[in-house]
Amino acid sequence: MRRVIAGLGVFGIAVVAAGLLLPVACSPDHDFRPGVEHLHRIDEMAWAPALRPDSLLVVSYNVQYGEDVAVALNDLRRAGLDRPDILLVQEMNPAGIDTLAGALALDARYQPAAIHRHHERRFGNAVLSRWPILSHELLVLPHGHPLTGDRRIALACDIDVHGRIVRVISVHLATVILGSDRRFEQAAAVVDSLVSGDARSVVVGGDFNTATEAEVRRLRRLYRDRARLRPAKLGPDCTIGWHPGRLLNAGCRLDHIFMRGLAPGTGGVATDALASDHYPIWSWVRWPADRGGTHQ
Repeated sequence: MRRVIAGLGVFGIAVVAAGLLLPVACSPDHDFRPGVEHLHRIDEMAWAPALRPDSLLVVSYNVQYGEDVAVALNDLRRAGLDRPDILLVQEMNPAGIDTLAGALALDARYQPAAIHRHHERRFGNAVLSRWPILSHELLVLPHGHPLTGDRRIALACDIDVHGRIVRVISVHLATVILGSDRRFEQAAAVVDSLVSGDARSVVVGGDFNTATEAEVRRLRRLYRDRARLRPAKLGPDCTIGWHPGRLLNAGCRLDHIFMRGLAPGTGGVATDALASDHYPIWSWVRWPADRGGTHQ
């Protein structure tokens, strides 16, 4: 055991210590398995415009355990991100999605991945849209949590943006306790299973738990080579308030937005957010044929 711990490094020791502190008491839904039967659907679309936009605002936010949704809404409003075309969220529960969709007047699809031991509530991903969501697809990612067996998921939705179909995927990969290679097998499964080879426009975003800058570069290469996906221009800011990588100058960009069939415009990280350990990330994207379009 001493030899194993010595080989883990700083990140590994911290992760194992955190994992050993996880509560292991069984909840009534201890055997919960993600499936399409657990889909939570909301149809709002109260303010989709009549005209086709020349650009779309894409936002992704991991709201820690889905607990401070009212604060998360204030975070989005304060950052000017409360009128998104596409909103991807992670670590959410159905009640939180109801709140977000109602407050922002967005169509929504939500899939739980597990009953989280932190609060014994559903814990999963959602896609929210100001445009009609036509269909959805669930992918249960490979490799469960080594202590609990809980799985992570990706949720894909096809969105009709005034006659143009955009496939949007909300992703939440496992934490570093799973190990880098297995997390990258999860990342590969997302594009291999949910991103088709046709010319359809694609947005992939969420929490990829890239623990170091080397992992950020590896993820970008993987998505470029595997599916011709381009990263959004988010700048150098950390996407999480605290991370061991910050102390070691190794990296703190865990959240990402990628795209294909769309051109990245301005983007960034809302580093004054308060609802989560993660910050909202955002990117304006536009159709490649457009030139000099204005943001809505």
